[in-house]
Amino acid sequence: MEMNPGTGLLVNAFVSFLVFFISIVVGVRVIRQKAKGRARTPAISFAMIWFMFAGVYGSVAIRTLAAYFKEYRLDEVFFYVDNFFGVMVAPAIVFFVLYFYIKNKNVVNIIIFLFFIECIVWWIFDVRAGARRIEVSYWLSEWKIASEHVANFAKYALYLPTVIAILSLNFMARRGKSRATRYKVFLSSISITGATFLMMADLLGTSPYVGFAVRVGIMIFCIFGYLSYFPTKGIDGWIQKGA
Repeated sequence: MEMNPGTGLLVNAFVSFLVFFISIVVGVRVIRQKAKGRARTPAISFAMIWFMFAGVYGSVAIRTLAAYFKEYRLDEVFFYVDNFFGVMVAPAIVFFVLYFYIKNKNVVNIIIFLFFIECIVWWIFDVRAGARRIEVSYWLSEWKIASEHVANFAKYALYLPTVIAILSLNFMARRGKSRATRYKVFLSSISITGATFLMMADLLGTSPYVGFAVRVGIMIFCIFGYLSYFPTKGIDGWIQKGA
């Protein structure tokens, strides 16, 4: 096992911090400006997804810095913290999607509670299985879930249904009565789907260079998430033409 921390870890920590910062900005601004009236529940649920991403990449930033300074125990602790927030992305997304379809918060809460318990059980088994460090390289402190069964459960029982659910919003976007609705639903779906796909690749193991590129990609999808609720003047003008 190679332990060769380099200054690329600082660059990676900075990119991860940017993901954290942008995600927090998206979540806070959506709640402050969009969580009103009938839009309150979907706006808050959308914000919660980005708060979970913020938890993931705030933790990644901390553990990457820890690896750079050779504080490997702290790196390990925050590996499990970022996995916790990572698995919590799934119930946050499923709530967001189900509420669009069902429109009954109490029913959705019951379904999400069961999914939440499933996610917590997965995380406990993840911790008990004991992840193993692959390497500390110039760019990344790379860990891998020790149990293949635990990793496969995350892929196929947690994340795959989540991604399918959020992709289904693309079909809902087509039925939107206005261009503004179609734009918001479609870009929200794209931003969350893209960030979730890349986060799965990141959390379940990548090469050092791919891992860095993945985090840059997630930062871009965070910006898409922001634009879904707060379009630029040019985009807003295009939306108004089709209203």
